[in-house]
Amino acid sequence: MSIWLKHKQLLKKLFQATFSLVLLVVLFWMVNWKDLIQACESANVILILLGALLFFPSVLESSLRWKLVLDYFKLPISQLRAFNLYLESSFFTNFLPTSFGGDGFKFFVLAREFPNSKKESLSSMVFERGSGFMSLFIVNVLLAIWYLRLLSVNHILLVLECFICATFVAILLFITFRHWAINLLTKYGIDHRYYGQFLRFVRILSDIKQRSVVLGTTFYSILFILNTALGQFFFLRAFGIQNVSFLYLVFVVTIVQIAGILPISLNSIGVSEGLRVFLYGIVGAPPDISLAVSLIGRFSALIASGSGGILYLFESKNENRYL
Repeated sequence: MSIWLKHKQLLKKLFQATFSLVLLVVLFWMVNWKDLIQACESANVILILLGALLFFPSVLESSLRWKLVLDYFKLPISQLRAFNLYLESSFFTNFLPTSFGGDGFKFFVLAREFPNSKKESLSSMVFERGSGFMSLFIVNVLLAIWYLRLLSVNHILLVLECFICATFVAILLFITFRHWAINLLTKYGIDHRYYGQFLRFVRILSDIKQRSVVLGTTFYSILFILNTALGQFFFLRAFGIQNVSFLYLVFVVTIVQIAGILPISLNSIGVSEGLRVFLYGIVGAPPDISLAVSLIGRFSALIASGSGGILYLFESKNENRYL
């Protein structure tokens, strides 16, 4: 790797970390610290634990989705092994904020176990992630229709949702007219590295003959979205917020996770919290409660993903496997 690329990656991470820090400072400045502390002291610990434990079903749903794709590419990994790898990758995603991260860890392991199938290993990860992102857009657009009245009275949310819908339409057009779109991007000198992973996903999607794989990954992706919304449901109830419907929480989850795709912050820190404060505030949740719910959700995921680190150390010791 050239010195320029190393410096570029370092500057990118520095910008992301600074952006996240600025957003968090603004959020903490907005809330009433006294109310925030009181809310945390009076929160229902059992409901918080229930919400935190849903991290593990979400890993299971993601690993089931990945297992479908692994089977399609004839990479013989058991369901338990896929779950363990996903749990370990969650640790690296949360505690190793570099270009390596969780996906890099999974590819490293697969490339070691299947040295002659590196292309298939990478394709399995790209398609698994891509199908999850596409499911977010599908669920979001359907719920946007349901919440048209809410969108009509909140212009900021309307603009945000228009941007998401426009992005989804652009993705569908790219998939449908991919050859023309690639030629157009090449004509205007847009480098493939800016959309290379998405292009790989589109090619895999067009090549897959078993539609059951597409339907299955979509099904598990929707389960993952519902599971994440259920976690937020428990966290809000833990702080006494009763007036936020589960369907609206699903809508919020899709918006937050779509925004998390943007590489403008470190692991979406600050962006997710800010969006939740805004979106929960629309339906009457106080900023201090919304911020507390968002932070507890993030910290509980961090703590739970630590089990992936413990599992990795245990497997490394037994299998003599090191990064």
